[in-house]
Amino acid sequence: DLYVTDIPDLLGYLGHVITNEEAVMNVVRQVTMYDYVDFDEYLNFMEKFGEFEREEFWRCFQEFDEDKSGEISVKELRTLTKAMGFVPLR
Repeated sequence: DLYVTDIPDLLGYLGHVITNEEAVMNVVRQVTMYDYVDFDEYLNFMEKFGEFEREEFWRCFQEFDEDKSGEISVKELRTLTKAMGFVPLR
């Protein structure tokens, strides 16, 4: 079993960018009301979290697409990645 309070750290360890405890716990509470998840609940959580994460990425894309072209320029991409906490290596 996995304690739900450990899930945000686990997501960070797995390379996910969205690890905000409030956001993660909103998804956790869709899966269980208990303080831990079993394997099947974990799989269910990861599926729901993946959908949530894609929605957040889409929302960010739209927010940083300044000219509303449906495409992100390099300038817009730099701003977006910085806002999301990505650190480019160059």
